[in-house]
Amino acid sequence: MSPLEQTGDAVEAAAPKGKFSYQGNMNDAALPWIISVSYLLDGKKIAPENLAGAEGHVQIRIETSLNEEVDAVFFQNYLLQVSLSLDTKIFRNIQAPDGVIANAGKNQQVTFTVMPEKNANLLVEADAAGFELDGIDITAIPSSMSIDAPDLDGMTEDMGALTNAIGEVHEGVGELLNGVHELNDGMKELHSGSEQYKNGISTIHQSSSELVNASGSIAQALDTLDASLDGGMDESGLGDLNQLVTGLS
Repeated sequence: MSPLEQTGDAVEAAAPKGKFSYQGNMNDAALPWIISVSYLLDGKKIAPENLAGAEGHVQIRIETSLNEEVDAVFFQNYLLQVSLSLDTKIFRNIQAPDGVIANAGKNQQVTFTVMPEKNANLLVEADAAGFELDGIDITAIPSSMSIDAPDLDGMTEDMGALTNAIGEVHEGVGELLNGVHELNDGMKELHSGSEQYKNGISTIHQSSSELVNASGSIAQALDTLDASLDGGMDESGLGDLNQLVTGLS
Protein backbone atom coordinates (compact mmCIF):
# COMPACT_ATOMS: atom_id res chain seq x y z
CA MET A 1 0.00 0.00 0.00
CA SER A 2 1.23 3.48 -0.81
CA PRO A 3 1.76 6.08 1.95
CA LEU A 4 -1.27 8.05 3.08
CA GLU A 5 -1.62 11.51 1.63
CA GLN A 6 -3.88 14.15 3.14
CA THR A 7 -5.39 16.86 1.00
CA GLY A 8 -7.57 19.18 3.02
CA ASP A 9 -10.06 16.97 4.86
CA ALA A 10 -9.44 14.00 2.55
CA VAL A 11 -6.93 11.19 3.08
CA GLU A 12 -5.98 9.11 0.03
CA ALA A 13 -3.94 5.95 -0.41
CA ALA A 14 -3.52 3.30 -3.09
CA ALA A 15 -4.16 -0.19 -1.73
CA PRO A 16 -4.66 -3.69 -3.22
CA LYS A 17 -8.12 -5.25 -3.32
CA GLY A 18 -9.26 -6.67 0.01
CA LYS A 19 -9.88 -5.58 3.58
CA PHE A 20 -8.48 -2.25 4.63
CA SER A 21 -8.26 -0.75 8.10
CA TYR A 22 -7.02 2.61 9.25
CA GLN A 23 -6.34 4.03 12.68
CA GLY A 24 -5.88 7.69 13.41
CA ASN A 25 -4.14 8.79 16.60
CA MET A 26 -4.93 12.27 17.91
CA ASN A 27 -2.26 14.16 19.80
CA ASP A 28 -3.31 15.85 23.06
CA ALA A 29 -7.03 15.40 22.33
CA ALA A 30 -9.41 15.75 25.26
CA LEU A 31 -12.31 13.34 25.81
CA PRO A 32 -15.87 14.70 25.89
CA TRP A 33 -16.15 13.21 29.41
CA ILE A 34 -14.11 13.67 32.55
CA ILE A 35 -13.55 10.18 33.95
CA SER A 36 -11.95 9.54 37.32
CA VAL A 37 -11.28 6.19 39.00
CA SER A 38 -10.46 5.78 42.70
CA TYR A 39 -9.85 2.75 44.91
CA LEU A 40 -10.57 2.05 48.59
CA LEU A 41 -9.25 -0.85 50.66
CA ASP A 42 -11.19 -1.59 53.87
CA GLY A 43 -12.74 1.88 53.70
CA LYS A 44 -9.45 3.78 53.17
CA LYS A 45 -8.38 5.38 49.90
CA ILE A 46 -5.37 3.68 48.35
CA ALA A 47 -3.19 4.40 45.31
CA PRO A 48 -3.63 1.91 42.44
CA GLU A 49 0.05 0.90 42.50
CA ASN A 50 -0.28 -0.06 46.17
CA LEU A 51 -3.40 -2.14 45.64
CA ALA A 52 -1.81 -4.96 43.61
CA GLY A 53 -1.80 -8.20 45.61
CA ALA A 54 -3.73 -6.65 48.52
CA GLU A 55 -6.36 -8.51 50.53
CA GLY A 56 -9.52 -7.07 52.03
CA HIS A 57 -12.74 -5.35 51.03
CA VAL A 58 -12.11 -3.36 47.87
CA GLN A 59 -14.24 -0.55 46.42
CA ILE A 60 -13.75 0.74 42.88
CA ARG A 61 -15.41 4.10 42.26
CA ILE A 62 -15.83 5.47 38.73
CA GLU A 63 -17.14 8.99 38.16
CA THR A 64 -18.10 10.45 34.78
CA SER A 65 -19.09 14.04 33.99
CA LEU A 66 -19.14 16.57 31.15
CA ASN A 67 -15.85 18.01 29.97
CA GLU A 68 -16.88 21.62 29.41
CA GLU A 69 -13.74 22.32 27.34
CA VAL A 70 -14.93 19.99 24.57
CA ASP A 71 -17.93 20.27 22.26
CA ALA A 72 -20.87 18.79 24.20
CA VAL A 73 -22.29 17.00 21.15
CA PHE A 74 -20.84 13.64 22.24
CA PHE A 75 -21.94 14.06 25.87
CA GLN A 76 -25.46 14.93 24.70
CA ASN A 77 -25.88 12.12 22.16
CA TYR A 78 -23.64 9.23 23.21
CA LEU A 79 -24.11 6.78 26.05
CA LEU A 80 -21.21 5.22 27.91
CA GLN A 81 -20.71 1.54 28.61
CA VAL A 82 -18.31 0.86 31.47
CA SER A 83 -17.30 -2.75 32.06
CA LEU A 84 -14.95 -4.66 34.35
CA SER A 85 -14.02 -8.33 34.32
CA LEU A 86 -13.38 -9.80 37.77
CA ASP A 87 -11.72 -13.19 38.30
CA THR A 88 -13.86 -15.21 40.74
CA LYS A 89 -10.70 -16.89 42.08
CA ILE A 90 -9.62 -13.48 43.36
CA PHE A 91 -12.92 -11.71 44.09
CA ARG A 92 -15.83 -12.85 46.26
CA ASN A 93 -19.17 -11.22 47.13
CA ILE A 94 -19.11 -8.98 44.07
CA GLN A 95 -21.70 -6.19 44.21
CA ALA A 96 -22.57 -3.40 41.76
CA PRO A 97 -25.76 -1.53 42.81
CA ASP A 98 -26.24 0.26 39.46
CA GLY A 99 -24.65 -2.34 37.21
CA VAL A 100 -25.40 -5.69 35.63
CA ILE A 101 -23.37 -8.73 36.74
CA ALA A 102 -23.07 -11.68 34.35
CA ASN A 103 -21.00 -14.84 34.37
CA ALA A 104 -18.31 -15.01 31.65
CA GLY A 105 -16.45 -18.26 32.10
CA LYS A 106 -14.41 -18.13 35.31
CA ASN A 107 -14.96 -14.38 35.51
CA GLN A 108 -17.90 -12.17 36.36
CA GLN A 109 -18.53 -9.29 33.99
CA VAL A 110 -19.81 -6.06 35.56
CA THR A 111 -21.37 -3.60 33.11
CA PHE A 112 -22.70 -0.08 33.67
CA THR A 113 -24.61 2.11 31.23
CA VAL A 114 -24.53 5.90 31.50
CA MET A 115 -27.21 7.66 29.47
CA PRO A 116 -26.49 10.79 27.37
CA GLU A 117 -26.43 14.10 29.25
CA LYS A 118 -26.02 12.28 32.58
CA ASN A 119 -23.23 12.31 35.14
CA ALA A 120 -22.60 9.06 36.98
CA ASN A 121 -21.09 7.74 40.22
CA LEU A 122 -20.49 4.03 39.72
CA LEU A 123 -19.43 1.58 42.42
CA VAL A 124 -18.07 -1.97 42.34
CA GLU A 125 -17.12 -3.66 45.59
CA ALA A 126 -15.90 -7.12 46.50
CA ASP A 127 -13.73 -9.09 48.90
CA ALA A 128 -10.33 -9.57 47.27
CA ALA A 129 -7.55 -12.06 47.98
CA GLY A 130 -4.46 -10.93 46.02
CA PHE A 131 -6.02 -7.99 44.12
CA GLU A 132 -5.50 -8.07 40.36
CA LEU A 133 -7.56 -6.27 37.70
CA ASP A 134 -7.20 -6.59 33.93
CA GLY A 135 -8.57 -3.12 33.35
CA ILE A 136 -11.68 -1.02 32.90
CA ASP A 137 -13.26 -0.75 29.43
CA ILE A 138 -15.14 2.46 28.61
CA THR A 139 -16.98 2.68 25.28
CA ALA A 140 -19.08 5.50 23.82
CA ILE A 141 -22.05 4.39 21.70
CA PRO A 142 -24.51 6.55 19.74
CA SER A 143 -27.85 6.65 21.55
CA SER A 144 -29.66 6.16 18.23
CA MET A 145 -28.62 2.51 18.01
CA SER A 146 -31.42 0.08 17.15
CA ILE A 147 -33.23 -1.53 20.04
CA ASP A 148 -35.53 -4.51 19.58
CA ALA A 149 -39.09 -3.86 20.65
CA PRO A 150 -40.13 -6.06 23.57
CA ASP A 151 -42.55 -8.93 23.03
CA LEU A 152 -45.86 -7.72 24.44
CA ASP A 153 -48.06 -10.70 23.46
CA GLY A 154 -48.01 -12.25 26.92
CA MET A 155 -48.54 -8.88 28.55
CA THR A 156 -51.54 -8.23 26.29
CA GLU A 157 -53.13 -11.54 27.34
CA ASP A 158 -52.54 -10.73 31.02
CA MET A 159 -54.08 -7.29 30.56
CA GLY A 160 -57.11 -8.89 28.90
CA ALA A 161 -57.52 -11.28 31.85
CA LEU A 162 -57.22 -8.34 34.23
CA THR A 163 -59.88 -6.43 32.30
CA ASN A 164 -62.28 -9.40 32.46
CA ALA A 165 -61.66 -9.79 36.20
CA ILE A 166 -62.38 -6.11 36.77
CA GLY A 167 -65.65 -6.53 34.81
CA GLU A 168 -66.67 -9.47 37.03
CA VAL A 169 -65.88 -7.46 40.15
CA HIS A 170 -68.03 -4.62 38.78
CA GLU A 171 -70.95 -7.02 38.21
CA GLY A 172 -70.52 -8.47 41.70
CA VAL A 173 -70.60 -5.00 43.24
CA GLY A 174 -73.82 -4.29 41.32
CA GLU A 175 -75.43 -7.47 42.69
CA LEU A 176 -74.27 -6.57 46.18
CA LEU A 177 -75.85 -3.13 45.80
CA ASN A 178 -79.16 -4.69 44.70
CA GLY A 179 -79.05 -7.02 47.70
CA VAL A 180 -78.50 -4.08 50.03
CA HIS A 181 -81.55 -2.35 48.51
CA GLU A 182 -83.64 -5.49 49.02
CA LEU A 183 -82.43 -5.78 52.61
CA ASN A 184 -83.33 -2.15 53.21
CA ASP A 185 -86.84 -2.71 51.80
CA GLY A 186 -87.26 -5.78 54.01
CA MET A 187 -86.24 -3.80 57.09
CA LYS A 188 -88.87 -1.19 56.24
CA GLU A 189 -91.56 -3.93 55.93
CA LEU A 190 -90.42 -5.46 59.25
CA HIS A 191 -90.70 -2.06 60.94
CA SER A 192 -94.20 -1.57 59.52
CA GLY A 193 -95.30 -5.06 60.61
CA SER A 194 -93.93 -4.60 64.12
CA GLU A 195 -95.87 -1.31 64.38
CA GLN A 196 -99.09 -3.09 63.36
CA TYR A 197 -98.39 -5.85 65.90
CA LYS A 198 -97.84 -3.27 68.63
CA ASN A 199 -101.12 -1.54 67.76
CA GLY A 200 -103.01 -4.86 67.84
CA ILE A 201 -101.63 -5.73 71.28
CA SER A 202 -102.64 -2.26 72.55
CA THR A 203 -106.17 -2.78 71.20
CA ILE A 204 -106.44 -6.16 72.97
CA HIS A 205 -105.18 -4.58 76.18
CA GLN A 206 -107.78 -1.84 76.00
CA SER A 207 -110.57 -4.30 75.18
CA SER A 208 -109.73 -6.67 78.05
CA SER A 209 -111.11 -4.23 80.67
CA GLU A 210 -114.38 -4.05 78.74
CA LEU A 211 -114.52 -7.86 78.64
CA VAL A 212 -113.98 -8.03 82.42
CA ASN A 213 -116.73 -5.44 83.00
CA ALA A 214 -119.11 -7.38 80.77
CA SER A 215 -118.41 -10.60 82.69
CA GLY A 216 -119.18 -8.77 85.94
CA SER A 217 -122.49 -7.55 84.51
CA ILE A 218 -123.43 -11.10 83.54
CA ALA A 219 -122.59 -12.34 87.04
CA GLN A 220 -124.76 -9.62 88.64
CA ALA A 221 -127.66 -10.45 86.34
CA LEU A 222 -127.47 -14.11 87.23
CA ASP A 223 -127.38 -13.25 90.95
CA THR A 224 -130.49 -11.13 90.50
CA LEU A 225 -132.21 -13.94 88.63
CA ASP A 226 -131.24 -16.42 91.32
CA ALA A 227 -132.64 -14.18 94.04
CA SER A 228 -135.92 -13.71 92.24
CA LEU A 229 -136.27 -17.42 91.68
CA ASP A 230 -135.60 -18.11 95.34
CA GLY A 231 -138.71 -16.07 96.28
CA GLY A 232 -141.16 -17.71 93.84
CA MET A 233 -140.25 -21.37 93.50
CA ASP A 234 -139.83 -24.23 95.92
CA GLU A 235 -136.51 -25.76 96.83
CA SER A 236 -137.01 -28.85 94.76
CA GLY A 237 -137.46 -26.96 91.51
CA LEU A 238 -134.30 -24.88 91.85
CA GLY A 239 -131.73 -27.65 91.77
CA ASP A 240 -130.95 -27.30 88.08
CA LEU A 241 -130.90 -23.51 88.24
CA ASN A 242 -128.37 -23.60 91.12
CA GLN A 243 -126.15 -25.80 88.98
CA LEU A 244 -126.56 -23.35 86.09
CA VAL A 245 -125.53 -20.41 88.29
CA THR A 246 -122.52 -22.32 89.59
CA GLY A 247 -121.46 -23.20 86.10
CA LEU A 248 -121.91 -19.63 84.82
CA SER A 249 -119.94 -18.31 87.80
